[in-house]
Amino acid sequence: MGKTKAYQPLRARLLVVEPESLLRWSLVTYLSRYFEIRSVTACDDADEMVRTDRFDAIVISDQIAPGVAANIERQARGRNPAVRIVRTVTDSHGEVEDAARVRWLEKPFRLAELAELLGVGLANNFKP
Repeated sequence: MGKTKAYQPLRARLLVVEPESLLRWSLVTYLSRYFEIRSVTACDDADEMVRTDRFDAIVISDQIAPGVAANIERQARGRNPAVRIVRTVTDSHGEVEDAARVRWLEKPFRLAELAELLGVGLANNFKP
């Protein structure tokens, strides 16, 4: 009998919306082991992507205006109601809208902590 290749599911898709180049590079480098990643610096690019593509997770910087971020999130949920959204913030004491559906992570943070919020990482992928 011939050997058959095991089915490899497509990787989950992540959109990173982060204007800071060093932080964006760190996020993409670390999370690329878990996701197929698209990253943008501008909200217009992110807005276009969520209108045309389906994402499983989104990381949005607090440098993106709250109304614009909310619009990106709304469009992403329209294409995938189960999308995981994390907003990275410099001050977690500000206004928290949609707290039940958006996870907040205060900067500076450990990349492993972000991975856990996105449902991946050591804690979520551990196989004894």
